[in-house]
Amino acid sequence: MKLLLVLIITTLFVGLHGYTMSQRYSFTESFSSYASITGVNLTALQTDEAVSTPITIPFDFQYAQTAYNLVQISSNGWIGLGTGFTSPAYTNKLQAGIYPIIAPLWDDLSMINGSVIYTTVGSTPDRVFIVQYTNAKWVYNATSSFSFQTKLYENGSIEFCYGPSTGNPLNPSASIGINVPNAGMRDFFSITPGTTSTISETTENAAVTTFPGNGKVFRFTYKPLLRNLVYNGSCEMALVGGNIPGWGITSGNWTQDNTVTPFEGHKYFYAGNCSVGEINQMVNVSDYASQIDQQHMQFQFKAYVRSWDQVPPDEVRIIVTYMMDISMALYTYDSFNLASPWGWFLLEDTKLAPIGTRKIYISIISIRNTGYGNDGYVDEISITPIDVSVTLDTPVVEITKLTNGNMHLSWSPIDGASVYEILGSSDPFGTFSSIGTTTNNFWEESSALNQMKYYKVKARDY
Repeated sequence: MKLLLVLIITTLFVGLHGYTMSQRYSFTESFSSYASITGVNLTALQTDEAVSTPITIPFDFQYAQTAYNLVQISSNGWIGLGTGFTSPAYTNKLQAGIYPIIAPLWDDLSMINGSVIYTTVGSTPDRVFIVQYTNAKWVYNATSSFSFQTKLYENGSIEFCYGPSTGNPLNPSASIGINVPNAGMRDFFSITPGTTSTISETTENAAVTTFPGNGKVFRFTYKPLLRNLVYNGSCEMALVGGNIPGWGITSGNWTQDNTVTPFEGHKYFYAGNCSVGEINQMVNVSDYASQIDQQHMQFQFKAYVRSWDQVPPDEVRIIVTYMMDISMALYTYDSFNLASPWGWFLLEDTKLAPIGTRKIYISIISIRNTGYGNDGYVDEISITPIDVSVTLDTPVVEITKLTNGNMHLSWSPIDGASVYEILGSSDPFGTFSSIGTTTNNFWEESSALNQMKYYKVKARDY
């Protein structure tokens, strides 16, 4: 009974885990000439109320902790990430509304006399997916018109670019901003445009009446340190040939499902009709080799699991293995079998990567205990790199010439330093080359007769 109570309490607070919008993005505003584009014209949106079918982005767009390659576009000035948006949703609400939403001007617009087009510009890895609204009526029965764009950058950043307009909006009450699941406090950014625009992640302005103006740009710069290294960890990408992109199947009939409400987004991992299902992914972390081998890199694993409400409930087990290569394991996290029929339960493990780590292998196992379907569900699987480098003070060096002609360098010990590197150069503005390292707080260097030499000392924590 005590174990049951602990699990329920954890589930109640699970929504508090994760990152706030200000941790995910930084916000800036600027001015830049509005550049109209040509592209694919969504004629189905040239009406008062419509939402497009899913449109493919030709790259994986990292939005908060999830990568998307599909969007749906509404005639009402918003773009939905992923699929499952069945309504054009003219009632704007960034907080506690539909999600995940990117909203350059969300209100009861009409595109009857305008157009919505999209295109992609640039080349890998700097592509930009652009959606352009031209001559939108604000609101639906206005005689004025407004033009604006949304740009989704391959590096995860977002821009709202505002263009020409005519007249004033009629009874406007818009939202401008972005949100993520679950669209609660600190799960959205709401912009109030002005001479100096303001932004909030705690209070939504759902009554914007002022168009930002021709040339105004709002930019949300993605903070890549928070990026998820797991490919399609949210299971939101469209199936390819009936398979989940990015994942290998060892056993089971894995697919997407939404029978219960997903933790985030519209889908989660489901093993199908099988007694035991296993799915896996190998994550390459060799880009972080230098930081790993200097013991400067942690990886934070997270996943949310739950079961169908039945007795006995089906179970989930997740194993995360840090590896030097495919045959040598350096560390293993094992959740063991877990059932959570009361709601989504967070599994989490943060580990300083062992020296030599180059891959992280994720194995998801779903175990059926009753019934026909294997109802151990998994959602929002992530591995996030966390740089834990220590910033050390700079040594203050004293140099003394000894009677034997050698140079004696000394400095006060630096907290956190495990070794000191000595560098020298004959030119104070030239290149300093490494002379050697020491664990002491002094160094003696042989000095050539009548030769001027300059020194630097670097404190290091490895």
